[in-house]
Amino acid sequence: MSRWTHAICARCYDRRYPGRRPVTMRNAPQSQCCDCGLSTSDGIYCRIDPATVAFPREPRESREEDW
Repeated sequence: MSRWTHAICARCYDRRYPGRRPVTMRNAPQSQCCDCGLSTSDGIYCRIDPATVAFPREPRESREEDW
């Protein structure tokens, strides 16, 4: 999975993209929401620059620099 692909909960998705319906993955594993940090299994994933989210999929210090 790309470093730019992050799980996001339905509440944060609605706040980030008002009025848009997300495409969801069924039987999604528990993941941490990239915006609020809470656990989610909503199955919503967004392509977002990891430098701009509060809770990136990989900790900032353990990632290689993006080109």
